[in-house]
Formats: sequence, C-alpha cells, structure tokens
Amino acid sequence: MNTKDNEIRSYLKSSNTDITFGAFAIFAFVIQLIAASNGRFLKTLAIFLLIYAALALIWYAQRRSTYIAVNFKKESLDAVATFFLPRRSIPIASIVHIGTRGMFAGGLTVMAVTYILPNGRKKTVNVGGKESLDQNFGKILDALVAINPKLDIPAELRK
Repeated sequence: MNTKDNEIRSYLKSSNTDITFGAFAIFAFVIQLIAASNGRFLKTLAIFLLIYAALALIWYAQRRSTYIAVNFKKESLDAVATFFLPRRSIPIASIVHIGTRGMFAGGLTVMAVTYILPNGRKKTVNVGGKESLDQNFGKILDALVAINPKLDIPAELRK
C-alpha cells in the first residue's frame, strides 16, 4: 500500500504487462523471421529495431506508472494509464454507481464507474480490471465505500 500524500494505490500487476508485451515482441520477431526468409532482413531491420524500442519504452512506462488510487485529501478516485496520458480524477461524492464490464471474452472484470459531471450529465468510464491490479484493489474498494457509503460494490469485484 502506498500512502504517499494520503492515498491508496493499486498498481498494474507486472506479470500481465510482461505477458502482453512478450506476445507483441514474439509476434514482431516472427514477422522479422518472415522478412529474413524473403531476403529482406537488412531492409526491414531498422523498422523492427524501432518497434522493439517502442515496445520496451511502453512496457517500462506501463510497469512504473499505471495505477488507480483513492486520494483521501481530495476525496477522489484517480486513474493513471501511462506517462503520456492525463491523470483522470473523479470526485468520489459524484459517483452514483459502480458496476462491472467483461472484457477479453470474460477473462477480465473491469470496474465501470458512473459519475455526475458538473453540468449534471452522467458519464461512465472504465477504471481498472480487477485481475490486472495488485492486492491493494480490495483496499481501494473499501476506501470508496468509506468516503461514499451510498456506493454498492458488486460481488464480482470482491471475489
């Protein structure tokens, strides 16, 4: 648990990141082998080196900076995807519903948060996948309910 600045963070599990980017690297390697078998290895080497460099950079960014957090000072739910995307901050008092969505053929249970925008309209966003976040995910759910007791957490997120 990271309590820096009065917040609880749940980071992306490194194993999920490793598997995903490993699959992309293997796919790029297979394509590179096909290029080598066609006699175009040197012509395509630069592009594959750029692909591997981009994969390595994105992999590093995902492992180091992807998390969701409950900020107790601001009473907000914050989500950070990577170093180049803006931080999303949702006031917990404005959250009216927490639900789930299945992704990847039901292999990932994603927490969907519906909240009220300042103009009165409702907006639903995906915040994080239960299976892809570390053990602090349950503490995030507990903190949400502690700040906004009207919230009902689905049983799928607690399993």
